[in-house]
Amino acid sequence: MSDNFTTDAEKASYGIGLQMGEQLKSNPFEGLNLNSVFEGMKDAYAGSAFQVEIPEIQAAFEKINEEIQARREEEAKVLSLPWYYNISNWDNLRNYLGSENKLDRPSKDLLGYHEWNLIGEDNEE
Repeated sequence: MSDNFTTDAEKASYGIGLQMGEQLKSNPFEGLNLNSVFEGMKDAYAGSAFQVEIPEIQAAFEKINEEIQARREEEAKVLSLPWYYNISNWDNLRNYLGSENKLDRPSKDLLGYHEWNLIGEDNEE
């Protein structure tokens, strides 16, 4: 662990940065620039004039969201099944079980027991 953060305020500030970083990491988009993120944070915190006009920011958000939505729709096409059985009733369940369509059992990695570490902590054993 680092000795850079000694006070509670420094540690909490670092934690805010970790949380923001995790959020950015979990929702990335092509071209994400951390330097621009930091500039926006500094300007907002200092109450400085914005370096980019609000309508431009909104237009950029809309464009990025459209690109993300298009990518998700494309991924959904790849992940969708070419067949589907609504097994909420007996007849449909019988039809599914009698068909050639089968789902493989998920790997043990997916179904196995997992423990999750707290943000910023490694599982070093």
